[in-house]
Amino acid sequence: MELLAPAGSPSALRAAIYSGANAVYFGLDKFNARINADNFTKENVREYVELCHLHGVKVHVTFNTLIKDSEFAEFEEDVKACVDAKVDAFIVTDFGALTVFAKYNVPLHASTQMGIHNLEGAKFIERLGFKRVVLSREALFEDIKKIKENTSLEVEYFVHGALCVSFSGGCLLSSMMTGTSGNRGLCKQPCRLCYESSLSGESKYYLSPADQCLINKLKDLEKLGIDSLKIEGRLKAPHYVGEVVKCYRNALDGKLDKDYMSVLYRAYNRGHFTEGYNYDSTNDLMSIDIQNNIGEKVGEILNRKGATYTISSRYDFKIGDGIKVIKDGKEIGGFGIDNVEKTKDGLYFIKNNKNYPIGSRIHLTFEKEVADKYEEVSLALPVALECNVGEKLTLCVTYGNTSVKKDYDIVSPAQKRSITKEEIEEKIKGNDYFYIENKSVEIKDGLFVPMSKFNEARRDILDVLKEAIVSSYEDKMQKGSINIPEKEGEVKLSYPIYEISDVKDMDKYKGMIALNFKDYSLLPNVKKRVFIKLPKICRGKDMKVVSSIIEKYKDNMLGIVAENIYAIELAREYGLKVFGGVGLNIFNSRAASVYGITNYVNSIESDIDDIKDGYVYSSNRVMVMTLTHCPVQLGTKCTCAACKYNNGFDYKTGSLSIQIEREKVGYCYFNMFLNKPINTKERIVSHPVYYKI
Repeated sequence: MELLAPAGSPSALRAAIYSGANAVYFGLDKFNARINADNFTKENVREYVELCHLHGVKVHVTFNTLIKDSEFAEFEEDVKACVDAKVDAFIVTDFGALTVFAKYNVPLHASTQMGIHNLEGAKFIERLGFKRVVLSREALFEDIKKIKENTSLEVEYFVHGALCVSFSGGCLLSSMMTGTSGNRGLCKQPCRLCYESSLSGESKYYLSPADQCLINKLKDLEKLGIDSLKIEGRLKAPHYVGEVVKCYRNALDGKLDKDYMSVLYRAYNRGHFTEGYNYDSTNDLMSIDIQNNIGEKVGEILNRKGATYTISSRYDFKIGDGIKVIKDGKEIGGFGIDNVEKTKDGLYFIKNNKNYPIGSRIHLTFEKEVADKYEEVSLALPVALECNVGEKLTLCVTYGNTSVKKDYDIVSPAQKRSITKEEIEEKIKGNDYFYIENKSVEIKDGLFVPMSKFNEARRDILDVLKEAIVSSYEDKMQKGSINIPEKEGEVKLSYPIYEISDVKDMDKYKGMIALNFKDYSLLPNVKKRVFIKLPKICRGKDMKVVSSIIEKYKDNMLGIVAENIYAIELAREYGLKVFGGVGLNIFNSRAASVYGITNYVNSIESDIDDIKDGYVYSSNRVMVMTLTHCPVQLGTKCTCAACKYNNGFDYKTGSLSIQIEREKVGYCYFNMFLNKPINTKERIVSHPVYYKI
């Protein structure tokens, strides 16, 4: 399995290579979901791609944000720079971007932001020409198995790092709360705030998942046929990348030592690790008491005298280390160590002016020695160099199976003295990319070589070797092609559409009706021709429910409202018309054509001037998230067998209230709403309106 590492900076990229990653992913300074990372540029991307390819490491560039129509010229400049840099693949979110990628032959990977979590969604992107799917974190093993058995797609799966609480690609919380969108690379992470639950009356981090760690489940993933193991963390420090990659590399190679979990805890964790949606229940998935990194517990406070704490610890504290203080399961403080004295009996005296209680746990969150190690790692490769001084200087360098040999016409008869073997050997040195592991020198008598010319030749032959290794790698790179379908010749709609949940309200509205059921297991009879809105998520047993919906209403269906691309594929299989729902987040005029749909709702995040076609959305509430864990259990401690859900509840932070309502398919999901009216007259009055009632 490929080990894929985040590279949010050049230093993190080097740490990933050093620790054994097979591939890295990074973004340029625009059009990627981590705009605030220390990203790469059009000017330096080739330099770092070459470095990766020199080490046999693949480069996946993230173009995983939504793109405005006005940005496509600039976007294509970035794409072209990466094509010229010979990257291995692009990770893509916006379907409109395929109109640009189709011009090139670089393989495309469907970003997790597409929310692909079942076979139907995978089939849709496979037909377009994608080579790989980066699965939604919520994807169930039974659905992954179907994808592997019924498509040719490579499957990439997140194994370590932060989890988004929202269903992948469906989060509008940052956008609606702060005005900066995660779908545009500027998520402010309001999910990590403290919220008061109306179910419990308590304020906790109810929307903050624990970090995921699947290092002990790699055999399961291998049996499923997972092709690539993805580590999250483009905003993390180089030492996080290096340490996590090292652990997973050792796990894949069967070389894990006994302290590997300590390494991972110290690198970063929020309270604990979760093994994700396929293994853990809600309470294990979430970290509602702690949302920051707390590292690993290494000791506790035994005593305090003045500003001096006596701490027992199995870790040998050093100046520059960072610790956090935990009491009763909650973080109460922390500091960087600028003084430490170790006693004879193994205790530590550390001074700090803050007042922490006796008995508090001490957690190590930062090891300065480890961090320093990854700031400047050496990636020089070992080479053998042969030098022969005869009529010409002949240099031959070898790395692995690659050898290059070159003659240099810089030898002349000795006038005063002959060059010696020792002089040549002294000047045989490596460079940033290679070090000389073995060298051999042969010299005929009576010859002279200027040392300045020899150094030029030495540098040149190493550059030639580098080019040869990189070229050998790039000559074998995978190609890709995109097939954009012709847009189906559906009639363009102009009537208003009203999305309702209760069939009793159907006759109240003059226009088309889209039915959206809160409980898809309770399907009323409908005599009027309507659109049926399929749920955003359809995992495992959900598909049986969705299929029964289509079978029940197919004679009265105008078509389906698609909130996820699986629904487009399902409609194609049933021969039904598709209306693109707000969940597709169509952000530019090109995307609908690539989806192959004529009628759709524009993204709620679109600016007025960016809407060129389609419907505009109007509602007194905006759905900002869909949760796949059970927030009712977090607030009431209930179980599925004794469920305490009753017509919704809310989370509050400050003056802001988020309403939460259950949607029952085969599984239960929970949709979160913000009261943020959208006045369609202020947006565009010349477009038809999709009313969410």
